Parts: sequence; structure tokens; C-alpha cells
Amino acid sequence: MNNIVHFVRIIAHTNTTRKNTIVMKTNKYILTLLLTVWCALGNLYAITSSYYSTVDGKKESGLRDALYSITLAGPTGMSYDGLWTAYQTTDVYPSDSVGKAGKIWDMYSNVLFTVGTNQCGSYSNVGSCYNREHSLPKSWFNEAKPAYYDLGHIVPTDGYVNNQRNNYAFGECASGTRLANGNNKGLGKLGTSTFSGYTNIGKVFEPDDIYKGDFARMYMYMVVRYKPGNSNNVNLAASGDGTKMFNSTDANYGLTDYSIALLMKWHRLDPVSQKEIDRNNGMQNVQGNRNPFIDYPCLAEYLWGDKAGQTVTLSSLVGTFTGSWTTGDGCPCGTNPAIKLPNGDIDCGATSTNTAVTKTITVQGVNLSANLSLAVSGTNSSFFTLSANSIQKAVAETGSSVTITYKPTSTGSHTATLTISGGGLSSNRTFALSGTCCNPDTVTLSRNNITETVSACGTYTLPTAEEESGACDYEFKGWLASNTSFTEGTTTAPTAWVTSVTSAKTLHAVYGKTTTTGGGGSTTKSMTSFSAISGNVDSDT
Repeated sequence: MNNIVHFVRIIAHTNTTRKNTIVMKTNKYILTLLLTVWCALGNLYAITSSYYSTVDGKKESGLRDALYSITLAGPTGMSYDGLWTAYQTTDVYPSDSVGKAGKIWDMYSNVLFTVGTNQCGSYSNVGSCYNREHSLPKSWFNEAKPAYYDLGHIVPTDGYVNNQRNNYAFGECASGTRLANGNNKGLGKLGTSTFSGYTNIGKVFEPDDIYKGDFARMYMYMVVRYKPGNSNNVNLAASGDGTKMFNSTDANYGLTDYSIALLMKWHRLDPVSQKEIDRNNGMQNVQGNRNPFIDYPCLAEYLWGDKAGQTVTLSSLVGTFTGSWTTGDGCPCGTNPAIKLPNGDIDCGATSTNTAVTKTITVQGVNLSANLSLAVSGTNSSFFTLSANSIQKAVAETGSSVTITYKPTSTGSHTATLTISGGGLSSNRTFALSGTCCNPDTVTLSRNNITETVSACGTYTLPTAEEESGACDYEFKGWLASNTSFTEGTTTAPTAWVTSVTSAKTLHAVYGKTTTTGGGGSTTKSMTSFSAISGNVDSDT
């Protein structure tokens, strides 16, 4: 049944993006018709273990070669221009995503791009448009086909962030720089590598935590699909930073030591999501092959992880396409105690001095042998408290909610470390806690003589849609500071607009009203109050 839902989602996305003018009744008819065809043809995405039968009993290079043969089925019928069309079904938010349905699912920004309409194009900042991002830069493999248009590693991303990422290798950079443009935030950061044991890698791009596993599995797919000596003569490490991530020889099955350490960390900490499962289904529909590390996450352990050198028994693995899998399971084939959640650092948010805010997280382990202990330490540890300092083994294995309270006594950015220990873990797990404290400024906003106040820390971006309900003749023009000289009813537009504030301030919303003049012309007059121009007042104001 889950696979049917995936199919309906994909069809619904297509209707939303390509057929915006079709009425709802027609959409329902199309979906009904498609489901009828579905019943006749069978489930298009009914992937079973038989699809991967050739990996059973394999190990080491034999396992890698079996995965190569399976993925060799694609990409077929694809082109670089065809990626734009593919994204309409593989990379849009599902129909049950409130406020996002049918929009491009971008892993480099929080921008909701419209399919087709916002394709790059030129870009000047975050949010300008989306383009086709080779997560494995095309210059690394000299733009060789079919890797050049393989959907397995090419995703739609914000053009500006994509350009800033450039051709740098993936990595971790604790002090990296994030990109932003007002409310449009870039996801990920650029900076010098701080990844443990590999600080000599240089400048790297670090994706957002929630997508690190996605990119890790894309790279794993690419290194088996285009293994050294592949039939397409694609060399993933032909130039540039590709040599930091991939081997031209078959050592480590094509991955460098650095790449194994980084990708396996991300693969384990960010388990396969429903987004990846849906995208994998869409990828098979578009180009004929699948990413095996999304279907069977544990296969990575047999090539580069805890089970390297061991023989795969397929029946012992849990596929993400089965009813036994639930989102967030990680790799259920492991036997060592491990922490599954949390899977990244924890931001407790912003507040003012001596005012508490809370963040609730889930702590979950697998294969634990004892209870877990939790503790907070570090520079600002006194500002962070936990609702529990220990969790019983049985509770921890089903998932336990722990509330972190952040109550700072001074302004600034604060950090601490959450440490989870015990449970039979081979080493303690640590997570960075953060929070921000300020004494907020009061911003007073006057809209048509109606005043309200807003408490803001740092930079406050002003609202931009300020037309009074029902007052359709009045168009919002911008904000002026209260001490700015302004004449009500002027026909000369003000120039001292304020778009954001960083301190206490009083502002007035300015509106324009256009009236017809003799000879068919028009005049626009500016005002802060709708009653400022006699005879031009709507009845509802």
C-alpha cells in the first residue's frame, strides 16, 4: 500500500506542476483512471529482494561488481535537458506538505521554487532560481557521459549557493560561512576542513545535517555505478578535488580513506528518509536504475564499514521498501550498541535574558546492553539543563523524549556539549548545544494610524504586504522612519525607505492611491493615513 501512495504522490506532483489550469474534478478523474491502470499492470515500484538477488552470498569486490551490474541498467533515455522534466516528479514536495506541495525540494536552500518558472537563468543571491547541481562536480570526471546527466547524483539546488559551492569536496567546517539573503537561507556552509583526522583537505562544502546522508548515498551509488574500469570509461577522480573523494584505482573500491570516513559517518547519522525512498522510485521510472544504498542501507557496511570482508546474506538485511522498515531505522543489520537519535547538533533557539526556552529531542539507541547516561558540559553549560540525566535501556531502545531548557543570564551566543554515555557504547556520543540571547529592541509599526509593537533581536526584516483588508485602492509602498520628513498626499514618492531595523524605532507604513485625472491620465498620491486625502476614503476604512 505504501508504494501505491508513492505513485499517487508522483502523479499528483505532475498534475500540479504541468497542469495548473486543470480543475480539481479533472484531477480526480485522472487519478482514478491511473489507479485503474495500476491494478491492471501491477505496482510499478514493487521492488523486492529478487531485484538484488545477485548480491546474495557475495563479499568484497564480488559484492561491488554485483552492485555495478545492477546499477548498469541506467541511466537510459536520459539527457541533460531531460533533468528539468525529471525534477517535476523526483524532486518536488509531496501533496501532503502544507504550503510546499508541488514546489521544488531544494537541499541547498529553504526557498520554495516553482517548477519550470524559477529555472536558472541568472542569479544574484540566494533565492534567485534553481539549477542542476552535480553533487559530484562534473569537472571531476571531465563531463563524461552518462555520468554528466545521471539523476543519481544531480539534484535541483539554489543557483547562487550551487555557484558558491563551486567544485569543492564535501566535508565538515565548524567555522564555515553560511549564505543568506533576507529570509532566504542557504543550507550548508563553506570553510576550511575541520573533519577529525583530515584537516589538511582544505576548503570544503558542508551540506545541512538533514541531507548529509542523502549526499553520502549518492556518492556511494556513483562509485559502484562508475567503478574504476567501468564500461563507460568514466573516471570520477580525473581532476581537481575529485582526487580527495575518489580513487582512480580500485583501492577501497574507488573511495579514498577520507571519503570513507566522512561518507560512512553521514550515512549512519542521517538514515534513509521517505524523501529518498520516493526519489529512488522516481529515478527508476525516469532512467531505469536505482540506488542500492537507499534500498539496502546496510550494504555500505559490507563494503566500507563494520562488516567489510563478510559475506552478504540477503535475507538477513532489511530493505527500506519493506513493511519492516520505518523511517529513521538507520542500519538494522548492525549488532554493536549505537545511538540512532539524535543524529546532529542541537540549536535551542533564541531568547532574552533570564527567559527560558525549551527544545525537546528524542534519544534512541539500538543493541544497548545497559542504561544510558546524559550530561551537559562546556563553557556555557550552566545555561542548559536536561529533563533527565539517565534513560533505562528498554525505554531508550524505543525512543525517549528529553527536554533541554536554555535559560541564559547574559546576552550573546552560547554553546555547550551534550554527552550520551553508557549502554555498552564503544565510545561516548557528543552533540553541540547552542542558543542565542539578546535584550530585544521594540519596533513600533504604525499602519493607517493603527499601532502595534514587535520585540526583535538583531536585524528585524519588515513586513512587505501591508494593504488594508478591503481597501483595494490603496497600495502599500514601504516604511518610513517617524522622524523622516513626509507630506501627506504628496505626488512625489519618498526615497528614504526602511527595509530592516537593528535598534528600537518607530515606523509608518506609506500607501499610494491612484486617481484618474482629466484627459485619461492618473495621479498617485502617498499617505500614511487613508483619511489624509479628502474624498478618497473607502467606506470600510
